[in-house]
Amino acid sequence: MNILDAEEGPKQTEVTGEYLDVETNRAWRGKTGGYFRNETAILKILDRDDNEVTGIWSKDWQESAPGIETRGCDEDTAVLKVGRSYETHRDRRVRIHRGACPVSIQFVETDEYVDYDNAEYSSHHPRVYWVRYVA
Repeated sequence: MNILDAEEGPKQTEVTGEYLDVETNRAWRGKTGGYFRNETAILKILDRDDNEVTGIWSKDWQESAPGIETRGCDEDTAVLKVGRSYETHRDRRVRIHRGACPVSIQFVETDEYVDYDNAEYSSHHPRVYWVRYVA
């Protein structure tokens, strides 16, 4: 199945301050017999005129379009214990200034479980959705 076939309708979020920061992340938790992974990624950013905005995923904030700033993140957390490990990673951030609204972002969220011993217990569930940020 194409993940875009499972797309959900838009949700709406209000930008109440000067700007709103949106971030994506991925988390991984492993054990001896398999691992769990949860990841949220940005597929598309649209400005107020529904023009696609290309993010600039550098270490510092960069203006990608008027009122829309983007940056990459390099913040990792890892915990290792005997037989288990846990890791999180903040991936990308988008700063939406109130005056740029409405701005729409399409996300894909993926939940995955991999069982090393029994493949039938493994699963992979992507979910595609839009969020519309309004003033």
